Amino acid sequence: MATIIGRNATVDVSTDGGTTYNTVGKATSNGLKVSTKIADETNNDSAGWEESKTADKSASIDVKGKYNSANAGQAAVIAAAQAGTSLTVRMRPQTSAGEFQWVLTAFVSDAGVDTATGAVEDFSATFKSTGAVVKSAQ
Repeated sequence: MATIIGRNATVDVSTDGGTTYNTVGKATSNGLKVSTKIADETNNDSAGWEESKTADKSASIDVKGKYNSANAGQAAVIAAAQAGTSLTVRMRPQTSAGEFQWVLTAFVSDAGVDTATGAVEDFSATFKSTGAVVKSAQ
């Protein structure tokens, strides 16, 4: 597998179900986390050993960067957070034909702009999946 340079990655959001996307601009880092809940199924027949089975899966995407009030992607994220509406979110480790991407429908679980004296404002958001995550070629 080829080395992936982080600066080539994008997180893009769509308000129309994935027909058009806006990049969450000025990103400095992003990441995808896929989780599986583990259900305890230990019982009297377990001979003293805990038994488990997989249950529900979920995913989240985090993006951090510099705030840009003119960026349509950041504006869409803030609007969805305020309205409680879902977005189609696409994460691309690289942006070129044949590379892979993850696409999911998600709610914005948090979004914010942080300011500090003498610093550029920071932007951050976390997307929490609702439904399956699809990995596909671009």
